[in-house]
Amino acid sequence: EREQRLQAQEQASAAAEQQQAASVAAREQAVSSREAELAEREQRVQAQEQVSATTEQQQIASAAAREQALSSREAALSEREQHLQAQEQASTATEQQTLHVAAREQA
Repeated sequence: EREQRLQAQEQASAAAEQQQAASVAAREQAVSSREAELAEREQRVQAQEQVSATTEQQQIASAAAREQALSSREAALSEREQHLQAQEQASTATEQQTLHVAAREQA
């Protein structure tokens, strides 16, 4: 009878150990799964950050290109204004010369 009780206790103890080992293994599995999920999330976040950084760089480059184009147009306008001013001055000088010649002819 005593031997049977000891055997029953040993079996119960062994079963409890097995249950504990199974519980620990299940917890380890759950932790591993969570770690894998977190690693995956971290990769997604990094990818999004890279896309955002690339988009931001593209926007900056685009704005710089537009700024450069505007500066070029501004320079071209200034050049045209100077050219028109020079034409105006030449035209005024020609007019004055013509008037001067006409005045001399009348005199």
